[in-house]
Amino acid sequence: MEKIVRCVICESEFSEQEIQNIDCCPSCGHKGVPCTIIDDVEIKINWHELHILCCWAERWAMQIEKEAPSSVVTLDCIVQRIQKQHHNKHPLTLRGEMEQIDQKGESDGRKNR
Repeated sequence: MEKIVRCVICESEFSEQEIQNIDCCPSCGHKGVPCTIIDDVEIKINWHELHILCCWAERWAMQIEKEAPSSVVTLDCIVQRIQKQHHNKHPLTLRGEMEQIDQKGESDGRKNR
């Protein structure tokens, strides 16, 4: 069976038969619209430009979190998938940068002074 959609949250892929008559991801239960695999693309973008876009998206997701509770989770999942492709690059979000600073402080022994 050819996989035609992918969950934005858990990355599970499903065939048309597997998603008939369902209203959420069979793997994680996410109710958001899945990605159509045929629409996967590769783009050329500078990491700094991507960082700007992710920071803006992060800010917006945090602003609308009360009305759209899954917005932050959805963005985090997308950003993590991008970040995994380039694990040696700096974090794409401000929260990711702050977490990296906290981790560095802990590893340097500065956290609990």
